[in-house]
Amino acid sequence: MRRLSGAGLLVLLSLGVWLLPTMTAQAADCEVKFGHVSAGSTCEGKLGWSYDPAARTFGYGSMIASAKANDPYEYLQDFACAANTTRPGAGIACSRAFDCPERLDPDGTPMRGTRIVAFRRLKAHPGSSWQATNTGVCRYAGRTIPRSAVVDAARERIKKEVGRPTIIAQPPGGVTLVNFTTLFHAPEQSVTSLTITKPLAGTITATPQYTWDLDDGITAEGSGHPYDQGTDPRDPASDDHYVKAVYSSAGDKEILLTLTWQVSITLGSSGAIPLEPIVFTRNTKTTAKTATARLYAR
Repeated sequence: MRRLSGAGLLVLLSLGVWLLPTMTAQAADCEVKFGHVSAGSTCEGKLGWSYDPAARTFGYGSMIASAKANDPYEYLQDFACAANTTRPGAGIACSRAFDCPERLDPDGTPMRGTRIVAFRRLKAHPGSSWQATNTGVCRYAGRTIPRSAVVDAARERIKKEVGRPTIIAQPPGGVTLVNFTTLFHAPEQSVTSLTITKPLAGTITATPQYTWDLDDGITAEGSGHPYDQGTDPRDPASDDHYVKAVYSSAGDKEILLTLTWQVSITLGSSGAIPLEPIVFTRNTKTTAKTATARLYAR
């Protein structure tokens, strides 16, 4: 009989597959796990969203097993057939593998259900026989959503909820002096949590990071601060407080601010799943001039 997977957990935390919260009620006596207590045949698994890092897709379906990192067993799975209740791969085909009750995805579309049996054996004895851990559990597979679609949805929400980067220079007016400390800052954005419902339901968390290219090889990080009398920009101790530049030559200076939102999505009570960063940029120009000495008669 064709097996559904090689050795490994039905849901592999070690491979980065995320376990998600229960979306439908479970029977009180249903143990959805591997261990000394087998999963009951009436247990239909936990319906919810999961993330597949290899395929870079979110899928709606059921996660029917998990294990701790120090689990002494290794696992495989096979279709649920009467012939393979004691060992995997014993049957050719059976109708019991496809007799699962109907389940619908969030769009109301019927999901494909497959009844499977999990087997395990001790890792320390790879030549030992596989032992069945349950009598058959239905696993459901529904639609999948590309990670890029979730990123696009997050981008649209972030655009509506947070500001774009803005550059403020001191001295103002786009002119500064050679060998004079010029300060830059941007209105500080805060960590933002946004709820999305499409293309899937979850909470997006976006954390801002600022990086500056101030020309002449000068770079900085952080939002910066406007000048305050209590912090002298000429003091090296203020380097972590101000975003500043001292230009040694005259000319136009190109200022580039990059605001990068580090984004993750949380589905129910699952851990945060990182998404691609969302990046905004803003540039401006300042001109460094050489101060001219003038002699005044008194």
